[in-house]
Amino acid sequence: MYKKILVPLDGSEESEKALPAAEALLAESQEGEILVLRVLDIPTSSSWTSHNVLAAHETEKAAVQDYMDGIKARLKHPRVELLIHNGPSPAQAISDVASEQGVDLIAMTCHGRSALHQFILGSQTEKTLRLARCSVLVVRDPQPTPITP
Repeated sequence: MYKKILVPLDGSEESEKALPAAEALLAESQEGEILVLRVLDIPTSSSWTSHNVLAAHETEKAAVQDYMDGIKARLKHPRVELLIHNGPSPAQAISDVASEQGVDLIAMTCHGRSALHQFILGSQTEKTLRLARCSVLVVRDPQPTPITP
């Protein structure tokens, strides 16, 4: 049913829990593809020079590439593509990449934030649900980690 599944990761173990779900959905198809996405969020400051910003960006990009290579090595599915995207809004980047790549499904986790925190800040999962033009599978941890204020 699904041919391209996008799995956005933020570097946390929690976000990686969507990977087994994506692999399971494509288990019957050797033609399906998993796109693993990491959105870089480079902090900017008016006191930074452009050289400092570029250096910070390159340092983070190298660390993210190592992380993504490790993720790819763990996956059993034969067709995995790693994507690194720049953008201030992860949800918008996820939605844009899904549209650009012709993704059938976005598989991501829900971090289970408190209702007040979600009301004030929103969540990337909730924003992605609103922005995406394809289906979104929200994978929940059966034993969520309690969040302390």
